[in-house]
Amino acid sequence: GKIDTRKKLNGMIKGLTWLVNTFAYGIFFNPCENQNAIGQIPKSSHPVVALSHDRVPFNNLRDLHDTIPLTIGSQWKVNGDCLEGEIVRISIMVKDLWDRANLWLTKAASMIPALNYEKSDHIQSDTIHVVKLDDLNILAENEILSKVIMPELELVQNVAAMACQFKARLEELFTDEYSGRTDVNKDHLPDGKSLIANNGDYILYRFTGSEMYSALRQTLHSIKETAVKLPIATPEKATLEWMAKIFDWVETIRNAGHYNEEQLVINIEHALEILQQGHRVLFYVTDEVQSYLKGQKVGLQVFPENFQVAAMKGGTHSLGLGLLRWAAFLFECLKSDADEEDKWKERALETINSFA
Repeated sequence: GKIDTRKKLNGMIKGLTWLVNTFAYGIFFNPCENQNAIGQIPKSSHPVVALSHDRVPFNNLRDLHDTIPLTIGSQWKVNGDCLEGEIVRISIMVKDLWDRANLWLTKAASMIPALNYEKSDHIQSDTIHVVKLDDLNILAENEILSKVIMPELELVQNVAAMACQFKARLEELFTDEYSGRTDVNKDHLPDGKSLIANNGDYILYRFTGSEMYSALRQTLHSIKETAVKLPIATPEKATLEWMAKIFDWVETIRNAGHYNEEQLVINIEHALEILQQGHRVLFYVTDEVQSYLKGQKVGLQVFPENFQVAAMKGGTHSLGLGLLRWAAFLFECLKSDADEEDKWKERALETINSFA
């Protein structure tokens, strides 16, 4: 009798102490605002999170959750005890908030690798996702943040701001009409399918020696400086990395040419290596990049044997479009020249064999 009474009394004191601790935060006084389904992150109906002074810090919420005085089960039995009933009600609210806060943290960690700590209590993810800016903004404005103070929120907001700035910078490549004195980005590509023009000129130099090429180099370098600061993978960042690879590939062709008796030539073995590099860059463009370019009115048609670039309705003759058009053109020229070299070798071999 006395032992049971003492045990029950200790339990009541423990429960009451825990209850008093929860009431240090105003959010537990209004149960109607905390009846969201466990395991869901509801979308905020407000453009900006309301940073209430009654929010509970995440670490404090963890302490409350870990010290819940009752065992949470599928059914709660309250035998008319007002105190016990209140403990049950608040315990459900604490568990609900804890589950939703952890869901938010897990989502944030899946978007931002920097949040995947080696030592943490939340679920970690080794998968790096391509994150859309809209999804990042939704995360930064989530309703749970009006109730729980998440220490990671500042990083999420900073990353969202950097992603927005980077997106605006990248759009310069595709939305700004190029106003230079060259017309190489306006469908005025050379005729023929060879790197060597009929007059012996190296066609590549019409591009790499142009003002637009210099502008491309400067713009890509400037945007990459912004991209380095962005700690997440976005469609925009993936697009910049792809464009940079294309520019580097064009540079490879430019550096491969050398003069032999006043005739500019590329060693056939080197040309085939460059052709393979170009194929890997151009033909393995990701869906995220294609989707982004489509949004910028740049259409890509990728077939097993053909890579085409087109300006969609409403698009502009931009630096980005110019680079893509020239890259596709140069790839076809290089492939044609390599094919002609193979055909020449076959004809020469046939001639030699005819004398055997």
